[in-house]
Amino acid sequence: MSVREQTDKELAQLIANSTESDKASDAFRELRDRYDAKTFRFLMSLVRRDVAADLHQETWLRVWKKTNTFDGACFQAWVFQIARNAARDHHRKMKRRPEQSLPEEGYLDPSEDSETVENMIDAEERSALKECMKKLEQRPRDIVLARLEGQDYASISQRIDVTVPNARKIFLRCKDTLASCVQQKIRA
Repeated sequence: MSVREQTDKELAQLIANSTESDKASDAFRELRDRYDAKTFRFLMSLVRRDVAADLHQETWLRVWKKTNTFDGACFQAWVFQIARNAARDHHRKMKRRPEQSLPEEGYLDPSEDSETVENMIDAEERSALKECMKKLEQRPRDIVLARLEGQDYASISQRIDVTVPNARKIFLRCKDTLASCVQQKIRA
């Protein structure tokens, strides 16, 4: 059976258990082909483009090293959790080393509203995203900005006075809405 016909779980097991580096490399390459673009876009929702590129490589390196810990449930969710952890590690590292941090405009600050979000995306996408963010009501906008800043749903729900499931639902709905809106504006 070719690697293209195998499930994510089978490929992950092949990587974790294979003694033949060619088979493991082929399996890894197939998984990366399946989830590479989605993982990069996910990282772009968390950090600036230049940081996302570095974290993208770090994520796939961690996936290679930790494939034996994959539980077989949902590979994309597992990879996204690794990416999220890489982004959190990056933010923690930057907080510990403020003298070496990037310019202030590179990090998300909810008080700067959509201008902060602009710094993470290309010029055309920035303009479209800015317009799209203005269409959001204040509460959903605050939730989106807080998530992009790296806050967890529990702290967001306390600050904005919504339940954790509702904060998650609002964020996911807004994320889809913003992605569609940006794509429409870019195509127009």
